[in-house]
Amino acid sequence: MSALTLASTSKARGMSDLAILRIETNNMYPEFRRGDACLYRPDLNTFTYDACYVVRYLDALNVYRAQSVGNGRVLMKMDHMHASEQTISRDAFNNICGGLVVGRVNILDERYIDLWGNGRVSA
Repeated sequence: MSALTLASTSKARGMSDLAILRIETNNMYPEFRRGDACLYRPDLNTFTYDACYVVRYLDALNVYRAQSVGNGRVLMKMDHMHASEQTISRDAFNNICGGLVVGRVNILDERYIDLWGNGRVSA
């Protein structure tokens, strides 16, 4: 099942709406490229397990890889080799967490798809 089909059937299965974030940088390349879309669950906005999360950091929403490093601390990092890593408390992470990433859409040609109209996919 495609990610967009999954997003449109989420309410039928009792899941909340999925939100869409347009990737603006190549900081998570190769998993996400500039122009791709990230599907995430805004209702899952606390650190649950090691995964990718949408995070509001420095006044922007971006995708970060988050990993528990023990003692109630979370390592936030991007996949780009020159991106810096940051370790923060789990509570601090939960304050900036926008949701758990549940899928990605590789956009090949933005001229033929309008995902950015209202930023949400729902049934």
